[in-house]
Amino acid sequence: MRARSQPDPLAKTRLTMAAEEQINILMVDDSPQNLLALEAILHGPDRNLVSAGSGDDALRYLLDNEVAVILMDVFMPGVDGISAARQIKGDPRLQHIPILAWTARPSAVENHPALFAAVVPKPGTPDAVVGAIRALLPA
Repeated sequence: MRARSQPDPLAKTRLTMAAEEQINILMVDDSPQNLLALEAILHGPDRNLVSAGSGDDALRYLLDNEVAVILMDVFMPGVDGISAARQIKGDPRLQHIPILAWTARPSAVENHPALFAAVVPKPGTPDAVVGAIRALLPA
């Protein structure tokens, strides 16, 4: 966990918005430990972190909610990350959302460049995860 005295790693990634508004980040992983690690890395007052335990859960959430970026585990039971990303990119209402592949096997997404805006190897360092998110969000 980050010490209180350290600066917020996403402080420069602010959207032009009122102070009470937040950026919605959807984190999708079937491992509760991985979701907790992402929450520890990404938490902040300008971010609303939403966890989904499967591709199905993520797709259901996206039916009624907007997000700025999705961090997607690739290998999950049921609807895996590649299938979920394919459905998201095939939906005109959702296709604009950047998807970051969060995977222990980056080579698994090499054949799917249109689905993923970036890839962060698991376990990723906090700097790698934050850097990838920063690159995907508008300045």
